[in-house]
Amino acid sequence: MQTSSPDESIRQAHISTLQVPVRERLDFWRDTIRGPVVPLEFELVDQHPLDASLSWWQIGDLHLSHIQASPHRARRLPANTRLAGMELLVLDIILDGQCYAEQDGRRAVLKPGSAAICNAARSYTLHFPEPCQLAVLTLPRDLLSRQVAAVDRGTAIDLSSNSHLFPLFNAYVKQLISQASSLPQTSSQVIAKHLGELIGSTISENLSQVPLQLSDHKIATLVRVHAYIDANLRNPHLSPEEISRALRVSTRYLNQLLEAEQTSLGRLILRRRLEAAAIALRDPAMTSRSISTLALACGFNNLSHFSKAFRNCHGLSAKEYRAAESDPRKR
Repeated sequence: MQTSSPDESIRQAHISTLQVPVRERLDFWRDTIRGPVVPLEFELVDQHPLDASLSWWQIGDLHLSHIQASPHRARRLPANTRLAGMELLVLDIILDGQCYAEQDGRRAVLKPGSAAICNAARSYTLHFPEPCQLAVLTLPRDLLSRQVAAVDRGTAIDLSSNSHLFPLFNAYVKQLISQASSLPQTSSQVIAKHLGELIGSTISENLSQVPLQLSDHKIATLVRVHAYIDANLRNPHLSPEEISRALRVSTRYLNQLLEAEQTSLGRLILRRRLEAAAIALRDPAMTSRSISTLALACGFNNLSHFSKAFRNCHGLSAKEYRAAESDPRKR
């Protein structure tokens, strides 16, 4: 059952496989998870059917999910990354049971009170060998990229290891799950902002213990790149060459640095503009503004290019995306 009461509570849904025929449950669960998390493939690890339930809440630009499930394996495959979610990070917090998280050649063994983050732009695997309960936060990658340079260094590592901040973050998420259904819509952006900052601080603390592949100077340069793009996103003339001139660093060098984030100056500008456009299309206060007006306000000066890029990124046209976001029955 899905509910949406913009004037009272945040968008949310509560779904279970209980009433679904056993042979249809994996397909049902695949379709259920792709909205609040990202498209994934699922397989059983024993002879028992999948028993699973999901409650999710949209909090600003974040999705918070509470999942209970029998043993299974979830895979993010290359085919899934082409469907949707390339711009997202997925943070799995184990509340009960055990999970093995694998990405980028790393493997984390997660137990209750621990967590790992995965980049949905690339393949990853989550193996739950026993009944599990977890909280999942799905958030725009750029939200952390602005706080944590080279955030990909932190995929598939136990974020609770030697962390002073993680217990605070873990308690915050648990409390949020218990109260999310009654949170007013008007508070969602504030809560999302605070939660994003807490996630960023927790990951930064953990990454301070991971050997840096980039020098402090290079990381500082990356931070300047992100800050300059965000400050000038509305400028239709923003380009790699302009960024290079403004920062007095060659485009070649900047693109080499951005390889640590699996992107380039041109792709980063486009991704940030598409993210800004998606946020505007989801904003109830922007419903009176045309899609072309919003696209131009995000720095696009070619509406045909915007339309094609938006569809490639989200799998929907901007018009379809706006309609889906305004109608919870389509989510």
